[in-house]
This record gives sequence, C-alpha cells and structure tokens, in this order.
Amino acid sequence: PASLRPTSFPPLKCATEMMFEFETMRPSLSSAATKRIDGYLTPEISGDKATYSSPLGHFTLTYLTTGGNAVPAADTNPPNGVPDYVERCADYMDESWETEIVSMGFTAPPSHPYSVSFEAMSASGYTTVIAGTVTRIALHNTFVGFPANDDPEGDVLGAAKVTCAHEFKHASQRAQSNWSEGGWVELDATWMEDIVYDQVNDYYNYLTSGCGITSPTQSLDNGGTGSYDDAIFQHWMSETWGEQIIIDLWNWRAGHQTQGMLLSYDSILSQNGSSLSAGYPMFAAWNYATQSRSLTGFGYGEALAYPPSSATGVNSYPYVVSGSTDHLAAQNYFVYNFGGVVGTLDIDFNGLDSADLHLMALIKKTNGSSVIEEIALDAAQDVTASLSVPMEELSWVGLIVVNSRYYGSAATWDLTISKNEYVATPGITVSTNVINPSVEIEEGTSIPVTVGSNGDIGSVLHFTSTTMDVDPTVVLAAREPVIRPLKGQPKGPLAELEELPGVISSHRYAGDCVYGNNDTGNIQGYYSTWWAGNESYAVKIDPSTAACSCAAGFNVRAVHFVLYLEPASTPQVRALLASDSAGLPGTIIDTSDPITVASQAANGYYDIEIPCDFVCTDVDGGPYYVLYEFMDASGPVGIPIDSSPTPDFNYNDWGSGWQELVNGYGFAGDVMLWADVDCCGAATPEVSVTAPNGNEVLAVGSAATLNWTATVLTDVKVELSRDNGSSWETLFASTPNDGSEVWTVAGASTGEALLRVGATDGSVTDVSDATFMIYNNVPWLFVVPGGEITVDEGLSTDIYVGVTAVGMSEGNYTAYVVLTHDAPTGPEVITVNLEVTDSSTGVNDTPLLFALSGNHPNPFNPSTKVLFSLARDGHATVDVLDLQGRVVRTIFQGDMPRGDASLEW
Repeated sequence: PASLRPTSFPPLKCATEMMFEFETMRPSLSSAATKRIDGYLTPEISGDKATYSSPLGHFTLTYLTTGGNAVPAADTNPPNGVPDYVERCADYMDESWETEIVSMGFTAPPSHPYSVSFEAMSASGYTTVIAGTVTRIALHNTFVGFPANDDPEGDVLGAAKVTCAHEFKHASQRAQSNWSEGGWVELDATWMEDIVYDQVNDYYNYLTSGCGITSPTQSLDNGGTGSYDDAIFQHWMSETWGEQIIIDLWNWRAGHQTQGMLLSYDSILSQNGSSLSAGYPMFAAWNYATQSRSLTGFGYGEALAYPPSSATGVNSYPYVVSGSTDHLAAQNYFVYNFGGVVGTLDIDFNGLDSADLHLMALIKKTNGSSVIEEIALDAAQDVTASLSVPMEELSWVGLIVVNSRYYGSAATWDLTISKNEYVATPGITVSTNVINPSVEIEEGTSIPVTVGSNGDIGSVLHFTSTTMDVDPTVVLAAREPVIRPLKGQPKGPLAELEELPGVISSHRYAGDCVYGNNDTGNIQGYYSTWWAGNESYAVKIDPSTAACSCAAGFNVRAVHFVLYLEPASTPQVRALLASDSAGLPGTIIDTSDPITVASQAANGYYDIEIPCDFVCTDVDGGPYYVLYEFMDASGPVGIPIDSSPTPDFNYNDWGSGWQELVNGYGFAGDVMLWADVDCCGAATPEVSVTAPNGNEVLAVGSAATLNWTATVLTDVKVELSRDNGSSWETLFASTPNDGSEVWTVAGASTGEALLRVGATDGSVTDVSDATFMIYNNVPWLFVVPGGEITVDEGLSTDIYVGVTAVGMSEGNYTAYVVLTHDAPTGPEVITVNLEVTDSSTGVNDTPLLFALSGNHPNPFNPSTKVLFSLARDGHATVDVLDLQGRVVRTIFQGDMPRGDASLEW
C-alpha cells in the first residue's frame, strides 16, 4: 500500500537477506501472500530468452534480449552473438568461483553448473533458495545508476564484478551453514567482494555511516547483526591474521549453526590467541586511524582512502567529560593543541566497576612517528596515568574509550584529560652546615662554602643570604599547614562512592551557631570528576527554624566546604550569602574577600574555611543560601558527600542556572557546606589576630604590619610576648580599631614571639595561633657576595662566610647564616661557631679592664647568664638591682681570678 511505502530508497546492494526472511516466514504466511511473492521471484520469461555457459563451465547464464529485463545488446568484444555484458558477467562469476572455492576453499554450492539470471530491480542482485541448499543468483540487468566505484573499467563493470563475488559468497554460505547467521551474511559477502576485486572498492559507499569508523558509538551488532558497512570487521581480522581466519570461521559455522555469530567470532579469535573482548579495542583503534588520522604501518591497508573517523575534538585543558559506551562500541576523542609545552598528558579515567572497558591511545609524534598503547585499567575499571610520550613530542593523540563486552547495556565512565606542564624544580646543596672559625681579636677571616644546584634538568636555583642571632630551625620545625587535613584519607579516584572508615572532624570558627551541613563524620566518598571550576555551590538555611537559633539576627563569620584536594590544587574561592528567589539562590546580600587554597601536604579531605564578616542579617527574613564560589579552575578538586541525601537542600551552578544536586543530578548524599555564625542585634565584642599569626620571621629594624579584626571596639590594645605568653610588653596602649598598625620591630631576638590584640581594658583579646620569630642581624658575621644569586642546574658557586672580631672580647660566639631559596626544601641554615682569641697574653687571655657585659638571654625565662670581666685577681661582689637601684639578689661575693667570667641567675 502506498501509505506504507517510504518516500525514497537508499542504494540496496543485496536483496538476499529479504529472500531469506521470506523463506523463514513462509510457513506463517497465507497461501495468497506466498503465491504473490513467489510470483515476484519467478524469473521473467516475457521476451527473447537465451543462455550462455561461462568459459570455465561453472555457470549457466540465462538472459533476455527484449522486454523490461533485457540486458544491454552491445556485442563487439567479441562480436559472437552473445551480448558483451553477459560475457563479462560470466567471466566475473568464473573468477569468483576460482577465488572463493578453488583458491580459498569455501564450500561450493551443490548445483553445477550454477544458474544465474538477470533482472531489472532496485538491488544489485540477490541469491534465493530453490530447494534446500540449492540456490540461484539474479543480477541486475544493466548496473546503470548505482553509486560510483574505483574500477578502472568504469562504474558499471565495477558494480557487476563485486555483485558477482558478493552473491556467489551467499550461495557458498547457504551450502556451508544454511544462512544460519542472519544479517551477518551481508558483512561476510561484502568482505569477500573486496577480496576478489580489490580494485573496485564499491563497499566504500557503505562506510559513510553505521560502521566503526564513522559511527563508533554504534554497536557492531546494532539492529541485531552486522551489515555491509561492518565488512571492515572481517578486514581487520584478515589483515591481522590472514584470510585463513575467515575460512576457519565458516568451517566452524558449518558445525555450529545454532551458535550466535558473535560467539563464533569469539571462538575463532580465541583459536588465534585473541578474543572478541581482547581484540575489539584494537579494532576500534584501526577504525580511528583513517584518512587524515592514519598512521604509517598501522591499521587498514586502505586506511588513507577510508572516510575520516568520527571523534570529538579536545583542545583546552583540563577536559572533563562523562559518558556511556554501548557494548562493542567506542567513543573517540581527537586531542591536540599542546603548544610544545614540556610535561605530560595525564589521563584520569573512572569506569563502571562491572564493565569491560578499555582505553586506547593512538599517538602521532611531531617527528612523524607514532605510538599505539593501551592504557591499562585496574580491576575497578579506573586508571590515573600519563602517556608514555612526553607532551612536547605530541602532535595529536587519539583517545578511544572502548566497551568490548559483546552483550549488555552501555557502561558509564568519567574521563579527565589534563596537561601537566613540567616545571623544572631547582635543588640546593651546601658543602657544610657548620663552620667553626677561630680568629684573633681585631682580626677576621672568611670561609668558602660551595652552594650547588642539583635540581631538575633545566632548573635554575635562586638564593639569598641572611645572618640571624636566633636559630631559625626551631621556628621552622614548628610550622603547621594553614589548611588542616581532616582525619581519614581517600582511597583514590572513585567511579562510584566508597565508604571511608574513621571519624572525620573539622576545625571551625568559634561562633554561636552552625547553619548548613557539617556532617563531616559521615563522609561516604567524593565525586572526582564533577567539579569543573568557575562554578558555585549553595546550601539552603533557615535560621528561624534552625536547632541553634539566633533571636534577632545572624552574622556569618566563616564559611566551610569539605573538599578533596591534592598538593597541586590551588583554587581561588570566596563565600557569599544570598536571599531566596522561588526556591533557589537569589540576590547576593554580602560577599567575602577571595582566598587561594594552598599548602596541602598530600591528597586528602580538607575543611576549607573562608573567613568573613557579613552584615547582620534578619533571622526572620529567611530562608537564605550560603554560597561557596570557585573563581577559577585550578584543581583538581573533588566534591565529598555524606550518606544522607536531602532533597531541595544543596545546589550547583555551572553557569547555566542553579540545579538541585540530589533530585536534579542524582547525588548520593549532601555536600558538606556550612556557615559558622554569631548571633547579632545585641553586639558582643570579638577580636581575631590575623598577622603575624604564626611562623613569620621578622627582622629587628624592619616595618611589620600588625593585622586584626575586631567588632564593637573603638580602640584596641596591642601587646607582644617574647617568651610564648609568659610575659607581655605593650606596643600600643590604645590605637584606633582600624584593623592594622605598623610597628618598627625592636627589642631582643626570640623564637617565641606572640601578638595579642584586645580591648584596652583586657576584657576580650585574641592571640596569634602560633609563635613567630624576631631576629637581629649579626654585626660580626657577613656573606659575600650579597643579594640574590642564581645558579644553573648542574653547576655550583662559592659564597664566603666572613667573620670579624673587631671590638669583640675573647670568647665563643654562635650565629646563623640562612640561605633562603626557591627549591622545595626548607631554608639551608649554616651554624657559625666563632672562637675569638688573644694570643698576645697567652692562653685564657684576660682583658686589662673591668667590664660588665650584660646578660644572655634577655628577656629570659627561667634563667640567664650574667657576663663580666675582671682586670686583676681580687674580691668581687655581683648584685642584681631593680630600676630604683635597690639590691634584689646578691648572686656572688668572694675572691675571683682576673679574666672573663659568667654567673647563672
């Protein structure tokens, strides 16, 4: 009926599959329908009929010279009364017999000579059953109007050649395995036509869609079987193992007619040391390497002539994608734009644990050579790896995700492609870390120290020198990361979420209430590829109904987000507070300053706290949203979740609008995003020291900026401790509460300094989180040359540590040369132990003067040494006085010899 007819028909190579379908359905059809279709298949007899025996006697060709099915009448080559067209087809049929039956050994059809006829039809030809395994072939009567091919004798004869080879393979298939393969017979027959007539290449017309080259995401058995376009599958087999593997396949089919065709392919591949699962990834790689992406010495022999493979272009990094791949299918990526950057191309792949996924890389190098490698996945179908070829040698990379399982549904996966630019890291060596010079009074000397640059190839070391009177290693050893890692580290990138053992705790601003989700003791895993950067996350809060409720208003003082971070992760983030707009984040109420996350020592979970001081917000005006914005893409960053998904609670905006994570994206839990808040309305003074807040190093005489935050207070008092808080000295008794003050560093050196800022009456204060150092330069110690020194990798330079005893007394002195550098290790510290002698008066020389040299250390806790010298032997008294001159303690009274002396108090 016209209503059921398509508007147009694509070129149909072969109608044999329809013949087989009719034969299969015949018992279920009505007698009228059977009779009608048999009529279609009965050779046309109207017109002048003639027969011709092929030259080798294998075929009898019946043809008409008049009527609608008549063949072309030309009879010139040779003029013998038989149309040239019929003679050519007879030759092609004989050649097909000789190649397929005699040379290759496929099963011959039982009828001999074999019957061939000609018809006018929309197909190139067909093979139909007469009875049992006895078949006949009908060829097109002119082969005019069919797609072009590459045959040097023209399109018409080219189409005739491949049709003869194609249809005769169907006759052999019927004799060998009774067409038990269904549509796979077309794949095989199309392969055979290219074996018999390699120069024709008519099957190129069927590679433009539906095959692994141009439609890689479509399964090999899409629709139930392979087809014409999938002939490349047997080309891959025969070009890899030789044509014998296809001969073996059909011999196998003769005895395994009930077996599924994919299982038969698997059996034959296994007999050749492979399998469908193991071989399909390489087949997918062959399909990628065509035309402009072909690689010398790899893939199909005709790869340059095949159409270009279908692939998604990737030229910006990191590239993050999630996908799914059907069985016996692939997803291709064309990765390029490396810019000659030195480094590695890194792959992070997370696949469905139960799948049979593979990751193939076809690498075209800048020198024209190529590398093919399979990136091995672990048992969980995951991998984090770098390509074997350095990035600076890459021209392009074909990355192929393959699902080689021959059954089942699609397998999901996540993929991240990153450029890991190589940074030549400098290294440093010093020839000695201890110097013990000895000089005479009023004299000096210098000692060479060799500084070497032993970092990565191409690196350059930069360093400067400073002299200090305090051992800096005491302070350096006490340093802590600014970001505190949570307990419980991840097991690695997770395709699905895994349960992590242990209780996870967080640090927090000591505010009045917590709004949001701080369920850090219930982390079940993290999404490793969800985060893309330049995005925002939000959690909905309703302070009026919160368990910890402020009465009038709340002030956000810190916003937390638990993140998975690596040492290379340096995202810039900020916090925001927003109003509600139809159930989603709306107008921004307040925003924090941005901070850059850094200093993670290892891969792990971190509670990243953003300090802020938002405007006091009305509790009853809610609900509100706490926002955490990533302002760049300096990852990697993973998004951990708890095990309690809460609908309409947490959200994400990638730039296309807010989406709810649990309902909208299927998150298996909630993100851990919360705010520490203070209740406001009735203001309570609060103070927080921000700098120096621990581990800083300040030089006496330098200008240090002291920073703090304080609420309510009009003026603040700023104090300094040099003994870790045991005693305090006032720096500013009262200074405006503007958050900063500049102090010219003065006083004695110490490694135990703390800053305290608070109300002028001391009612509320805050102290530095950790101690910092104050040091003096050492007048008797210097380094030549000064300033910044650069040393190329593999080389070294000498610096000269100089000492001078001008104006010094005989004795022993200790100071430190600190080399600050850009290598990843800590500063290099050279301890200088100076001995000052006076040989003019012999050993234990005594100055001919009476002197009190002060005490060291000063300040002190709990003891100090008082230093003095006597010009001659005699009675001595050593008293300690207060500022009014009153004796506090007599620490010595008695006879003493002349010379230097010290007493401990």
